[in-house]
Amino acid sequence: MIDEKELIKSLEDLTDEYRDKQANAKNEKHNALLTGALGMLIDVTNMVRHWPKRRNRMTNLEYYKDEIKEEFLKHHYLGDVVYRVASNNGYKFYRNSEDDINLIDWLLEEHKEPIKLKQWEYDLIRTNDRPHECNVFESFNTYRNMKAIGYFEGITDTSMTLKEILENCEVVE
Repeated sequence: MIDEKELIKSLEDLTDEYRDKQANAKNEKHNALLTGALGMLIDVTNMVRHWPKRRNRMTNLEYYKDEIKEEFLKHHYLGDVVYRVASNNGYKFYRNSEDDINLIDWLLEEHKEPIKLKQWEYDLIRTNDRPHECNVFESFNTYRNMKAIGYFEGITDTSMTLKEILENCEVVE
């Protein structure tokens, strides 16, 4: 399997070859075709360069493993322990077969730190009179403008819906 550095090097070499071909293009149509191919190669190379790095990320199972072990020593039933740990950390599951599968999915998901909001930021979003399920944070001029001047620092993904923000936040102050 090719590693990231080898892939980037191969893409850069291919880009250089296409630049050489473009310099010797026979006509305008050929030049336009090579320009399009070059643009795609450069885009793909940049995508590979900026792929998220897995090494700094962990699943919920990895993140909560010590808490799960500690609870297991007290309660001795792994299913209940995992439900307890998930519930203690803001995830709502109910004991049924569908949620058992959701719980397994949750354990294998990437762990995400909660969004930290000040009480007044939380209240401002919570009391918004538009439906929280479909309205994204960035669609509100007021929120966008307030973020631009330093408020809502905990919200890094402004494409989240208000509901997602409220479900994944922690009030701090």
